Amino acid sequence: MGGVRYVAGLLAWIAIAGLSSGLVGCGTLGSYALEGKVVPGGMGMIGFVDEDDEQLRESGVGQATINVYRDGGKPNQRLVATGRSDRTGWVEISLDAFGAGWMEERWLIEVTRVGYETSGALVELPGKREGKRLLVVLMPGVSLPAEGRREDLWGEYERFK
Repeated sequence: MGGVRYVAGLLAWIAIAGLSSGLVGCGTLGSYALEGKVVPGGMGMIGFVDEDDEQLRESGVGQATINVYRDGGKPNQRLVATGRSDRTGWVEISLDAFGAGWMEERWLIEVTRVGYETSGALVELPGKREGKRLLVVLMPGVSLPAEGRREDLWGEYERFK
């Protein structure tokens, strides 16, 4: 009887370990990497392109700030990650948010840089294995004031209720 319990317990642990490793592979327990490039252009745009897209080889815009908000466009949106492009315009941001890259939801990505207009877009994040990269095209101009400080309507509601 003790041998049966041992085998049953061992099988249960193997199943849990297999499930956990599968979840990490899907991105639910591991972090999601948002990689891409910020480039100058005639019209602002944020989207995803194939990893071999020639626009990713163009000269980049360094020191651009990229903010990623969960539940973009909703009153309870919250900042989940911030990154900055390097001198070549390349950016890598780790999103430690459950479901990033596999759940169907819209994320707000905002990009600011002095000397360029602020750009923002609601996007669905591509899956880890899709081979897509973030492409941000910034148009020269004036950025909005008070970057990085979005109005937190839910926080205001909680504070004054």
